[in-house]
Amino acid sequence: MNVFTRFKKILTWTIMSTAVLALTATPMMTNATEDRAFGFKIARAQQQQTKVLERQLACLARNVFYEANGEPMAGQMAVAQVTVNRARSGLFPNDLCAVVAQSTIVGSNTKVCQFSWYCDSDLNKSKIIKSSESSYIAAKKVFLEGQKVAKIDKDVMWFHEDSVKVNPRWPHKVATKIGNHVFYKREK
Repeated sequence: MNVFTRFKKILTWTIMSTAVLALTATPMMTNATEDRAFGFKIARAQQQQTKVLERQLACLARNVFYEANGEPMAGQMAVAQVTVNRARSGLFPNDLCAVVAQSTIVGSNTKVCQFSWYCDSDLNKSKIIKSSESSYIAAKKVFLEGQKVAKIDKDVMWFHEDSVKVNPRWPHKVATKIGNHVFYKREK
């Protein structure tokens, strides 16, 4: 089941749950005013779900923009897929925005971000990515349409530019190289 289908099912379940709650929490509706109020409750639930989805998509598109801008579409989609994989893995936060913003303090108060651009104080963390930009398109294809890049399966959760040298004892296995990035999967 792809992400978009899963989202539709969750949204449908949320709307139906809201409808059941509205019916059980209020006496049986008897007039048009109450019918409209019930319709507004359902519409509000849909709007809230849409806002959550739009926020997640914006965070993902921003991450793709700063991590893979200028890469081929497959490379941008691979970065998006890694970000989504992390949110689904149970090893990282389950919210895409939290995955993007995640950092760790190492040594003597040195902040290390999972995605290096996020630690760069010169970059605009709230940059709006236009829907026509390739990073937004890549994020949408992965997050909403469930498209995947070959060799980027659910265990691929790390990447870096190919110019970065990795500690030879790093426990992750190379999955593939796309554009200027090397992608890794976790050892099982």
